[in-house]
Amino acid sequence: MRAISGGPNVVEFIAAYRELDRVFVVMNLFPHDDIFSLIHKMSIEETLQYMQNLFVALHHIHRYRVIHRDIKPANFLYNRAERRYLLVDFGLSHFMSPSQKHKSSTETSPLLKENKRFKRLSEDVLTPNRPTLIRHPKCGCTTFAAVCDTCRELPIRHMNKAGTPGYRAPEVLLRFEEQTTAIDVFAAGVTMLSFLLKKHPVFRPANDVEALTQMATFLGSTSLVQVNNFPKGIQETEGCKRGCRSCMALIYQNNPGFCFCKYTEQDSINKLSGMERVAFEVLTHCLDPSPSRRYTARMLADLIDAPLRNLDS
Repeated sequence: MRAISGGPNVVEFIAAYRELDRVFVVMNLFPHDDIFSLIHKMSIEETLQYMQNLFVALHHIHRYRVIHRDIKPANFLYNRAERRYLLVDFGLSHFMSPSQKHKSSTETSPLLKENKRFKRLSEDVLTPNRPTLIRHPKCGCTTFAAVCDTCRELPIRHMNKAGTPGYRAPEVLLRFEEQTTAIDVFAAGVTMLSFLLKKHPVFRPANDVEALTQMATFLGSTSLVQVNNFPKGIQETEGCKRGCRSCMALIYQNNPGFCFCKYTEQDSINKLSGMERVAFEVLTHCLDPSPSRRYTARMLADLIDAPLRNLDS
């Protein structure tokens, strides 16, 4: 953590010591505004400046392969009077091991897939009279709102699910083995969404299933299905229609009920102003359900930079 300490918009770790089972960390004092007072005051331009500084901080820690895992407005402090920013609370952060990326690339290689097919073929040849009792029976709960005994006996995947509910990326909720710095970018997108909608928090799920449902309502269920290749037991939800009441209730000062849902996305974009288009583009690249398509913090900081420079000039 010493490597990232005191970087651009990153808190400085001055000292740390342990007393029995407690760890104390000394950091620099940073006076800042309350999130609830900020959320109704910040314009789109100021929100973009806030996000650019957040992406600068994320780019710095991601260079050192550090995943923060708890990006949210409360952890990126903003001193509005002095226009200063600070990323704090690294309690859930951890290093992304070099083997993670290597493992992901080899899993998709044709050679490895071919070797797996050879292995399965060899087992079938060696044990042609394998008893049918050890074969996994077919799942019988795909069309019911319940979990069958077959599914209950399947091995549980214990993956890192740390993070604040409502800010966790789809790959965290779906227990992907490969979790990279892209999860911080998604959480940053939800943070930006809070400022744009003047609503904090935007998502308040009671559990992971509810979190996915709320996410699908906003992002579209089709994109989530494509990311995870859902089993048939998880059905797609019907998207909101134009002029829907969901967007009227969700989006600040949207009394006409103008819809920002996935099925009318192009209609929505055509009605946006210049800076609103930039905000929408940044938001789209942050909240892409696929971590492989999601922009990096560096790319998003650069995406915001040019429009803000033009605004100042």
